[in-house]
Amino acid sequence: MAAFVTGGSGFLGGVLIRTLTKAGTPVRALVRSDAAKAAVLKNNAGAAPALTFVTGDITDAASKLSPSMEGCDVVYHCAALVSDWAPLADSLRVNVTGTQNVLEAARIARIRRVVHVSTEAVLADGNPIVDVDETAPRTAHPLGAYPISKGRAEEVCEAAVRCGLRLRRDAWL
Repeated sequence: MAAFVTGGSGFLGGVLIRTLTKAGTPVRALVRSDAAKAAVLKNNAGAAPALTFVTGDITDAASKLSPSMEGCDVVYHCAALVSDWAPLADSLRVNVTGTQNVLEAARIARIRRVVHVSTEAVLADGNPIVDVDETAPRTAHPLGAYPISKGRAEEVCEAAVRCGLRLRRDAWL
């Protein structure tokens, strides 16, 4: 089973890559830059040959991303613009359009399963978040660009599921 991972230079993506490669799963990590590649390598010393790199960006067109996914069994979409201060347009471009691109690339590459990483921030409205899971409804009043964009990315995922994609909606960390 081979995995394609976006966001491998981040905390969650880094832990995921380390876990997968230690289990012997071949991983293709999407990296935007040499700095991102160096961050992944630093967190995954000794992972070769289970770890290979693909240069690209989730904001690239799906047709550019899909050849890199071919032959993988699962896509873990961990990449996101996580910022309290980013302009809404930037958050939407990365978190919504990027998710659309990843899902479409997975469809083109005939990936069997996609795991989309979301955030509890889609539930945050100023009240405590208690006793909830991924089935809880998103707030009607998200607090900022990040939760707005991640909520819309979840909507993109829900639409893809209605079109037949096998998608797991877990991993709120």
